[in-house]
Amino acid sequence: MMQRTLLQKFTWISNASGLALLAYLTVYILFDPAGFEPHLAKDSPYGAGAMEELTWIFLLIGILTTLIWMFRLHRKNQKLPDVCTKAWLICWLLGSFYFAGEEVSWGQWWFGWDTPEFWEELNYQQETNLHNTSSWLNQKPRAMVEIYLILGGLLLPLYRWRTGKTLFDKDPMKTWEPWVIAPTALIGAGTLFFVSRFSKWLPLGIYGEHIGNGEMREFCTAWFLMWFLISFPVRLRESHLS
Repeated sequence: MMQRTLLQKFTWISNASGLALLAYLTVYILFDPAGFEPHLAKDSPYGAGAMEELTWIFLLIGILTTLIWMFRLHRKNQKLPDVCTKAWLICWLLGSFYFAGEEVSWGQWWFGWDTPEFWEELNYQQETNLHNTSSWLNQKPRAMVEIYLILGGLLLPLYRWRTGKTLFDKDPMKTWEPWVIAPTALIGAGTLFFVSRFSKWLPLGIYGEHIGNGEMREFCTAWFLMWFLISFPVRLRESHLS
């Protein structure tokens, strides 16, 4: 029996956990929707629901794991192929950091500080964050991330998995493609987000109201980003072993 490579193990763990999580949430919501509702509570001085708490935790795990692992690989002279792929990873790391910070209002509900008066006039929820001040810091970047999750995180990886074909045959796109498009390991996480994003179109209204909830979509996005970030050092290490 052949031993699985690191990437194969990562793919199995990521996809199995994502699909298992989807199955668990589906059963929970279908059989006990009222019991699931407290998990969707937003952050406040009285605490937050499980979905909101886990959102920033997943992001933090992805950021720290990726930074530590990439630093160690860099010391071994194992590096991403070019500046563009490095910039791509850095953008996702910074975006995830922003997402995590905004999710907890940069610690306001933990430490209990008051929102300055001048900021209350800008922030419609009177919190010390940026995403409630402008659509350019909330809805627009969120829409771009969600479009990527559907196309680059699920549909294109499914296409490559089913056909065994790459999208580009010539450099530099051929070099960038494995890093820009999510690997097969993210299909499970992409499916979880896809179901959450489009669940309100399903015939089961209660299911859509819960798993399609805004907090649930952020939770699913964070789950995807955690695995996506960690996939960079995994793919980099695998490429140097092959």
